[in-house]
Amino acid sequence: MLIRPRPLEMKNKDRGNEKVLLVLLWLLEWRVSSIEMAAARIGLTPTACTRFFKKLLARNLIERIKIIDCDKRDLIILGPKGHKMLGTSDIAYAAEINRVRKYTKKQTIKHDLAAQKIALKMLPGAMEIISDFNVKLEEKKPDVLVYRWNAARDEADIVAVEMEATAKDRDGIFFMLHTYLKLIEEKKVDEVRFYFLTKDDMTKYLRYFNRDMWPTTGKKKIKGATVPTTVMKTVAEDDWRRKKFSFELLDPEEPPVIFPISEAAKLPRWFIIPYVDRMKNKGVEPLIEKAREEQKKREQEVREDERRALDEEEAERNAVQERIGKRREEIAAHYAAIQKARTEDGQKKAWLPGYKFQTEASLEKLIAYLAEQIEYEDRETLLAYDIE
Repeated sequence: MLIRPRPLEMKNKDRGNEKVLLVLLWLLEWRVSSIEMAAARIGLTPTACTRFFKKLLARNLIERIKIIDCDKRDLIILGPKGHKMLGTSDIAYAAEINRVRKYTKKQTIKHDLAAQKIALKMLPGAMEIISDFNVKLEEKKPDVLVYRWNAARDEADIVAVEMEATAKDRDGIFFMLHTYLKLIEEKKVDEVRFYFLTKDDMTKYLRYFNRDMWPTTGKKKIKGATVPTTVMKTVAEDDWRRKKFSFELLDPEEPPVIFPISEAAKLPRWFIIPYVDRMKNKGVEPLIEKAREEQKKREQEVREDERRALDEEEAERNAVQERIGKRREEIAAHYAAIQKARTEDGQKKAWLPGYKFQTEASLEKLIAYLAEQIEYEDRETLLAYDIE
């Protein structure tokens, strides 16, 4: 979700439209949220915008959902009219709406709302917030990915955020730490922040993180066969990558940080193209180029097919015109022969012995020719309409 710049002074109508759009974009990013979180995103408390959210619900821009055994009663998702307003009402998001309507895992929504609370906490100074639904990192999908402007480096920092609502086991923790070490080294991530709901979980992670030796999965040969094994990898205390990790406790009872919309006017830098489109363009440039070439080839083939069809149509039209022209000439010749025959038959010599009258023979020739042409046209018509 892009954090876009905005003017400090806005008309009431424009400000209202802006709040609607921000709520819809927030739900599009997170799939499921709460009125409390959405209100904080637009710089208000839930009680201060009760009428505002009632209107959104009445217009079917958002929908309420319920989760069994969950104490949250203000959960909302993007409604069909909301998807339509954002231009995302396709088959994929129709399926997504049905999926989130069945969002019944209490522990999952607890984790996701905590991640949204962190995102709101990091909004000041952020250029873009991306939920794990849209993160395109293949090695590891953090719960939140935050782009922040680093004035010292004059470029954007990528901050990966992990909300550890429940602690992983030892192997899971070290696997995640190793993955982020690699991402930091490859400059795919600049900083990693871990948040915890309990002090015990944070203490557990810190205990493993502060070790000099981190176990990882390696390979060894036993009787000629390669099998997985545990390998201890040294991560020195002064390793520069360690400084990129931070661990923080999140109070579950703490209300979400209200982000004043006017803060967006202070952005020193911002993105124009959303993260998903940027990653899509970056990762599929060769495919896009190949697709363009194939598209050009298909367009050329279509043009050739159209030209061929036009040529065939033109040839068929010319053949029909030529046939009709010859028929008219033939019929005209028959009429001339009949007229001549009538003239001959009307003369005095027609009454002489041995004279053969010509009119009837000429009419018979005309009738035979017309019958032949009608039969030909019937045959062509049946062939054109594939009638047997």
